[in-house]
Amino acid sequence: MELLKINISLVPDGFYSNIYKIEVKETEKSYVFLGNRISKDKIMKIDTDTVENHKVIMYHTYCFDHQKDEAINMLVTHCKTKIISYKNSIDEKIAHIDNHYIKNIKTK
Repeated sequence: MELLKINISLVPDGFYSNIYKIEVKETEKSYVFLGNRISKDKIMKIDTDTVENHKVIMYHTYCFDHQKDEAINMLVTHCKTKIISYKNSIDEKIAHIDNHYIKNIKTK
């Protein structure tokens, strides 16, 4: 049996994806490969590969071949949602600085 691991990362040129084929054996609760286990609950669920912040956004999911396009779209949509969230957070911080700190700076 074969699973796909799809990585999506946001880079300056846009979205970049890697697709890895993993040969697995199915058990009752998971898929096993090379001593690793992927829970059946993880299929088509978004997970973070590494650091997640306003500069680096990388996610992955596991899926079957027939779910590949849906998984890619899901990951891209999730990245876009995170970007909007970061933008809103930064806008709020800038507004806070503009309203409170700049007005309170006294010059001699």
